[in-house]
Amino acid sequence: MRARLQLSKFEFGARLSPALPPEMIQEIEANQIIPTLEHLIQIADLGKVTLDWLLRYDR
Repeated sequence: MRARLQLSKFEFGARLSPALPPEMIQEIEANQIIPTLEHLIQIADLGKVTLDWLLRYDR
């Protein structure tokens, strides 16, 4: 989603509340950690997609 929105890791993390540092965005993208439900909802809202779409693996 970050790439789709053309945001840096810093910019993307700053748009979330509470904000996430770029290192945590990297860990999320590398599937090393799972964001909270609150952050998942915000990420889906940022990308104007449903939570279901965001969580699908078959894209």
